[in-house]
Amino acid sequence: MIAWNRTFLALLDFPPEMAYVGAPFESFIRYNAIRGEYGPGEVEAQVRVRIRGCPRVPTASHGRQRPDGRTLAIRGEPIANHGFGRCG
Repeated sequence: MIAWNRTFLALLDFPPEMAYVGAPFESFIRYNAIRGEYGPGEVEAQVRVRIRGCPRVPTASHGRQRPDGRTLAIRGEPIANHGFGRCG
């Protein structure tokens, strides 16, 4: 990761120490998989599917319901030479 904000961490209940310049985005996906954000299943398989599904396309949006019932509207925009449209 090269950029994030406190809202990103708070909405997804990520510990602040996870976010640092150079943090692998895969670690956030794995953290979610371990705590059941993606439902039942083998953690590494869930990580592979989501990382493989990270398109490098223009702006994209989707919704995702958290296990606690909250629904998040997720909108991603690529950062020139560094990012992707959406993931996880």
